Amino acid sequence: MKSLSFFSITLAAVLFSMCCAVGKIECIEPNQLTGSAKAVVLDAAPLAHTAQVMPLNKKGELVGKWDVSKQAEQVLLNLDAVLKRAKSDLGKVVKLNVYVARAELSDDVSKVLAKQFRGKIKPAVTFVGGDLVHPEVLVTMDAVAVSTFKTKGNAPVHFAAEDAQFSDVTILPSGDAVYLAGMAAKGELASATRETMGKIQDAIAHLGLKRGDIVQLKAFLLPMSQAAVVRDEIGKFFGEEAVPTIVYVDWSSSSVPVEIEAILAAPKSQSEETITYHTPIGTTASPVYSRLARIHSGKRIYISGLYGRSEQEHDVKEIYEQLDQLLEKTGSSRDHMAKATYYYSDPKSNGRLDAFRPAYYNPKTPPTASKVRVKDVGKADRGIVIDMIGVTK
Repeated sequence: MKSLSFFSITLAAVLFSMCCAVGKIECIEPNQLTGSAKAVVLDAAPLAHTAQVMPLNKKGELVGKWDVSKQAEQVLLNLDAVLKRAKSDLGKVVKLNVYVARAELSDDVSKVLAKQFRGKIKPAVTFVGGDLVHPEVLVTMDAVAVSTFKTKGNAPVHFAAEDAQFSDVTILPSGDAVYLAGMAAKGELASATRETMGKIQDAIAHLGLKRGDIVQLKAFLLPMSQAAVVRDEIGKFFGEEAVPTIVYVDWSSSSVPVEIEAILAAPKSQSEETITYHTPIGTTASPVYSRLARIHSGKRIYISGLYGRSEQEHDVKEIYEQLDQLLEKTGSSRDHMAKATYYYSDPKSNGRLDAFRPAYYNPKTPPTASKVRVKDVGKADRGIVIDMIGVTK
């Protein structure tokens, strides 16, 4: 298991589960059986974004070989340890992204989440299935959690792992937040990663931002067994600077080996709108997604992964019906969505999504987005899952 060692992290001794900021977090449609909520709304606060966390012990050894429940429990222990370094804990988690080796494991992981998140605060959760960084690993996670860390200025705060350059967790200060849509390049994985990071640097410069403002990178790559290649190239890109947290997701692309999206911190700015949308010079505006979205104010909203309720032929329509209902309940709207993630395994579902989006989105205010073909969407007999980050009006 030495190939897992670069993901190893230091564990904390005690699991802390109660949230001290209950009044600042509102859970929409919490479910005791799954330990999750359909959506979570929170006041402006520093937000800790973790790297992808593995089911490893202090020695970097896999815990719970072939047992997804034990692995999920270990991942949560590790997440709590990581979050505590950023003055947070599991009780303050508002969004949890769960990556499983295959869809049939999701129910067992949900049972573990239900045991963990028994209090008033339950996170929004998204599942996706596919290859992980090692064939014996069945589940990994990354989290977003409210932090009580007192940040100074607008720069992200990084907490490094054993490798001093790479971060376990990075805090997004409570100022502006910027979401960058996924960017990609063709070629071999290493060169494509280098070119993609260059594109990201050029795109964020449109808002006067630089690589040091990046809080988290999410890389969709093929093959997943080569995640270390992406990691190494990202490390070279940052040079002697701290590397933000990184998440790796298996995808099934036929044209490019990697796509990378980013979350950034930005100085507080004045705007009549809680969110604005931007197109960097040299890129083409799309009526169904923005390249950059900047949250200026308002409450942050995290919406769980949404699935269709019935036959697959109606899946996309049903997902957006649920989304509209949640946007209304959270005080948001179609014009206040910052980041969409579309995971699909069924090309027919993807076709329905492509047909539906132009009529749904306002071409002036679509969210930034990444659309990713995956092996499965974390739930049996479903072809697409969509999650969303938004802001109140």
